[in-house]
Parts: sequence; C-alpha cells; structure tokens
Amino acid sequence: DSRHPREVIAVYEDFPDNSSVHNGAITDIGEHFLNRTSNWMYNYLVKLDSPDHMEETRQAIIAGLKTLRPDVKAEVFEKVRLVQLHELYFSPEFQSMFRGNRATVYSLLTIAILIVVIAMINFINFSVALVPLRIRNINTQKVLGRPTPALRCDTVLEAAGTALISFLLAIPLIQWFAASPLAGITPINLFPVQNLPLLALTGTMALSAGVIAGLYPAWYSTSFPPALVLKGAFGLSPKGRRIRTGLIAFQYFISIVLIIAAISIQAQNRFLKSYDVGFSRDNILVAPISAAIAGRYHSFGDRLKSNPAIRDVTFTDRPPVGSDGSSWGSSYRGRQIQFNAVTVSPNFIDFMGLHVVEGRAFTEADERKSACSLIFNQTAQRQDSLITGSELLGIGAMPIVGIVQDYNFKPLHAGIEPMALIVGGTEWGKSPNASKMRYALIKTSLADVGQASAFVKRTIREFDPLARAEVNFLDEFIGNQYQKETNLSRQLILFSLLSILIALIGVFGLVLFETQYRRREIAVRKVFGATIPAVLAMFNKSMIRIVLVCFLIAAPTAWYIVHRWLEGFAYKFRMGFWIFLLALAIVLLITVLTVTLQSYKAATENPAQSIKTD
Repeated sequence: DSRHPREVIAVYEDFPDNSSVHNGAITDIGEHFLNRTSNWMYNYLVKLDSPDHMEETRQAIIAGLKTLRPDVKAEVFEKVRLVQLHELYFSPEFQSMFRGNRATVYSLLTIAILIVVIAMINFINFSVALVPLRIRNINTQKVLGRPTPALRCDTVLEAAGTALISFLLAIPLIQWFAASPLAGITPINLFPVQNLPLLALTGTMALSAGVIAGLYPAWYSTSFPPALVLKGAFGLSPKGRRIRTGLIAFQYFISIVLIIAAISIQAQNRFLKSYDVGFSRDNILVAPISAAIAGRYHSFGDRLKSNPAIRDVTFTDRPPVGSDGSSWGSSYRGRQIQFNAVTVSPNFIDFMGLHVVEGRAFTEADERKSACSLIFNQTAQRQDSLITGSELLGIGAMPIVGIVQDYNFKPLHAGIEPMALIVGGTEWGKSPNASKMRYALIKTSLADVGQASAFVKRTIREFDPLARAEVNFLDEFIGNQYQKETNLSRQLILFSLLSILIALIGVFGLVLFETQYRRREIAVRKVFGATIPAVLAMFNKSMIRIVLVCFLIAAPTAWYIVHRWLEGFAYKFRMGFWIFLLALAIVLLITVLTVTLQSYKAATENPAQSIKTD
C-alpha cells in the first residue's frame, strides 16, 4: 500500500499444506484498532497452562468484556468460544480459516471401512465356493500326515499374500490418481511418497484384513474327516445358504445406502447452485483485484467501461456470496447492534438488481461524505427496529439512507442474517487497515463475453503487472462456494460404484456357487420341459427377493443419514421418493444383467452332460 508502506523484517517458513492457517504476509495490527470497539473481525490466540483451564479462562474473558462494554447485550458475549489448536479444523467459529466437517470425515472413513469389509466378505464367499475343488488336495495332505494347524496356516498366509499383492498394486494406481484431474475431488495430497506413515498404516490394515478374511475359509476347508471326499453337502445345506445369503445381503444394503446418499447429495448440490439468491447474476464476471488496483479502482472501472463489450462495472470488498465477512458492532439509540458489513460502490444496488423497499439507493455524493452511509437489509430492520434517516454511532455518525430487500449474501448453509451495505466515507478511508475494493464485478454483453473477459485480464495486468489476472463467471464463483458438497458428491459416487462393483463380484460368486451345486437339478428341470428363460428366471427370482428385502431396510437408513446431513443447510431440496426408486432400479438392473449372464452357461448346457458329470 503506497499510502502506508510496511517494512519487511523477516521471512517465516511456510505452514504445511494441511494447515488450517493460510500462508501470507503477517502484519502488526498496530494501535489503530486498540480502542476501536466496533470491530469484531479478529481471532485471538490465548496460551494456557493446561486445557483444563479453558472454561475458567472463557468466563474470565466474558466478565472482562461485560465490564468493558456494559452497553452490549449479555448474550452477545456468551458466543465467546475457546477452541484448542488441534480442533481448529473442525471448529465452525473460525470462518476465515480452512475448515472441515467432522461428521463428513468420519462418514467417509466408515464407508471406506465398509467397502473393505464387503471385499473381505467376497473373498470368504469365493474361498468357500472353491472348497469342493480343493478338498481332495487338503484331505490327501491330511492322510499323508500334514497337521491341520499347518494346513490352516497355509490358507491364512495365502489370503494375507493376496491382500499384500493387492496393496502393492494399489500404490501405482493411487500415484496415477493423485496426478490426474480426478484428484480434485479431495483437497489432500494423495501422492504415496509424501504420505509414508499413512501408507504404512494402510499396508498394515491390508495385511490384517487378509488374515481375518482367511480365518473362516481356513477352518472350514480343514474341518472335514480325511476320508471324506466332499461334494456339496454343506453348500446345499440351509445353514450354508443362510450364511451366503446374509453376506450378499449386507453388501447390497451398503450399496443401496451409498447410491441413495450419492443421488441425494448431487440433487442438493444442483439445488444450491440454481437457487435464486435474490440478485441478478446473468453475464456477470468476477475479478479479484490487487491492493495496487484497489487504490485506483475508479480509474480501473473507467478503463473497463471504455470497452463496448462491457456494460457496467461495480466494486465490493468481498464477493457477492461468500462465507467470509466483516462483523460490525455499532451503537444505535443507546444500544449495541451487530451486523455483517459489506463495502460497495455507489452503483452496487442498481448493478445487482437489488430492490430498495424504503429510503433511497446510494449516490455518488455518499462516497464523498465524511461518515459512512448505510443501507440495511430487511432482516436487520426487523431485528433491530431500524428507521430510515436515523444514525448509528461508530466511525462518526453514520446515516441509514435506505432498506434493501433481503438477498442471500452467504452460502445457503446459513440463513439470511442482518447485513449493511456501506459506501465508505472519507473518515473511514483514513484508516490504514480500512476495507478496500478487492473484487470487480463486470456486466458484459451476451455476445461478447469471451472478448470482455480477455480485456479484463489485459487491463488488470496493465494496472498491476504483478497481479494475478483471474476472471470467472459469477455463477461459477457462487458454485465454488459449494465445492465441498461437490467433492462429497463425487466421492460418494466413486464409493458407490466401487461398492456396486464389489457387490456384483459377490453376486457372481454366489451364482457360480449355486450353478456348480445345482447342475443336476437344472438338468432334471430341462428334461421335464423347463425352458432356458425359466431357468434364468429361477436364479433371478432369488436375487431379486434379496435386493427387495435389502432395499426395505436400506431406504429408511439412507433417509435418516441424508436428513441429518441436510440439517447443516438453511435451504434444502425436497427429498422425493423418486430417489429411492432410482436407486432400486439401478441395483435391480445391474443385478439381473449379472445373474443372467453368469447363469446362462448353466441354463444352456446339455442335460445329459450335466447328469453324466455329476
């Protein structure tokens, strides 16, 4: 800032990529704001001897604030929170820092574990299905004197080896994924070499999963007398059928829940991006501008408007919709009120198509006055009984010149809060830390959007060669406010596809098991006149019944999960029954195709050959 030069006295080491704190310049707050009690925008760090003293310290801070500001409502100070540094990432109080959602993290972790579990179930199903093919070899080794514990150890080691090989094959796949555009669905660094502790933990989990999955097949395959040559006794028993059916049903349950959740989150995401937030956003570009340009934003705006493709330009200190904001506290008629503050150009209201319901819009003269002029939204007017023409006491006597119709200036996670549009006066402009116009909003002609965007970038570089020339559509900019929801939707779609794939492998194994054990039954049915479609229908009916029962259990479970997730939004889509029907249709279609293709060979086999072989 040329008006307030700063001296660079040191360079600090960058915070790591997974830090909740942004890298950037750190400046001394100075003494300007020490006695400026209208500012509520700062986070404070407090070092305690022990976390056990947090509540005691919090109460002491609140008591001090009440003594310092007796005019402020007591409930305002009850919002004071102390959060431990390692909990900062999950804390909703620190909007200006990188944040995560604890429920989302744990939900994705749970889904990942469940997918591993259904993969283990598939391994168990296939291992049990292959027992008839391996029983001769196992029993022969028993007869030759090999102890049963050794045979079981071989089976478990085989399962562990399979899991280890899968883990090693997954490493280059993760490396490819981390370097691909798909990596954008998660904000973390996925490169294996940069996550060695996590890689080691995952490898240990893979080995453990292999060992656990191998225990039951190892016990089952060695549980028969050495003289017995098994040929399907357990496979066709009610107990064996119940176990296999239960394992497949669990896989279907997880898959259906994931599909319903993925469709619902995608629908909510579309709802958020298309919701009418209360202002015009057609053919509007958003361009962040540097401090050097902000100091000359009038000249910058005039230069932009010299292009025929640009119809109008306005400026603001923050995006039209964003989670970050400045909270002001001012005195109004002897009591303290608090509201969100947005500094704008005088033409902002007309530019955005906002409706002034009382008073007047800003004028160019407001920008030259010594005190700020304010226009509040209807929510602030109702909450604080504001009257047009009255004044707030803050940075001088600030007149309320109008009331604007409510619009959503924050993402739709939150409802509409008290807010004031401000045209900064000369007294406010004297502050070395005053809010500045950091975003240019450019309204373009529909036919010349590309040309206008290129011109804006050239003009930014013309005014500040070091500035980052970045231009986005306002719709796109608003959509980026819901990037976490977009990423979550993509992650769930990926998990859903993976779970369906694994479940289908399980179905494949189950049908393979059934056709192997029921070859003679199929042959007898065909001898007595059963057609190929009838045989295929026999296998499909049993799987369809399993899917329908799983759906009846999974649907209310998924509804509860999605309903709890939607509680984090002030605005939400209506969860219609079509979502559940679509999920059911997807699972049924894929299941029927898989079962039909797998059982077709058994259905078309020569009955005489099947009976002869059996």
